[in-house]
Amino acid sequence: MDRLAIYFFWDANGIVRNFVPFYIQSLHEVSSKVFTVVNGELDKENYNKIAGVSDHVYCRENVGFDVWAYKSAMEKIGWEQIVKYDELILCNYTCYGPMFPFSEMFFEMENRSCDFWGPVKHPEQNNYLLPNNNGYIHEHLMSYFIVIRHKMLTSKDFQYYWEKIPPITSKTEST
Repeated sequence: MDRLAIYFFWDANGIVRNFVPFYIQSLHEVSSKVFTVVNGELDKENYNKIAGVSDHVYCRENVGFDVWAYKSAMEKIGWEQIVKYDELILCNYTCYGPMFPFSEMFFEMENRSCDFWGPVKHPEQNNYLLPNNNGYIHEHLMSYFIVIRHKMLTSKDFQYYWEKIPPITSKTEST
């Protein structure tokens, strides 16, 4: 299967810890190409840690959380290239691993009928990020690892969503 992985990285101090190159390298087991987008700046040593295991590294301003990093990467790659892939993986640095080869998870999901999937579903709950717990967080797939299959990837609605998504300015909006 021909997969494109977009891996998002950010660290307040620009430090690439050892789990990051390991994670990116592990993505190559299930991906044809790994495009890494970095929010913020990295010095040469830390940049090289990511560049050594990525097919492409794109450094950008630290705005918009993971959502805007994914959006920026898609714009940089271009839809005409993205739709050539069978699946798109959107993943990021906020989890360690893999603890088991990614291939095991993809093998498990291979014959399941769905347009997209992720390994972790967040339950609906009060939004502790807002003052006085006002509002709630909807049930959702955690954005640190989502796989979009070809049917959804090539839909005009999916492309329109990413092109028109408003700027993300908070963790709540990102969720």
